Amino acid sequence: MIYLIRTKYEKISLLKIGYTEDSKKKSRYTNYRLHNPLFELLYEIPEGTEEHEKLFTYLEDRYLEII
Repeated sequence: MIYLIRTKYEKISLLKIGYTEDSKKKSRYTNYRLHNPLFELLYEIPEGTEEHEKLFTYLEDRYLEII
């Protein structure tokens, strides 16, 4: 499963694309909440694989280079 989370700090928004197995989803979000109580889950793609997550991360990095 691929997920996208956002954390807002004043005027800044931080995004994280990640991957986890469906069976570990709850503990993954619990750990995020413990260390980052401001995070907001934006999207989940249940059929997403680790390879998809790598591709999205690559595309995000390439997009940010252009800006």
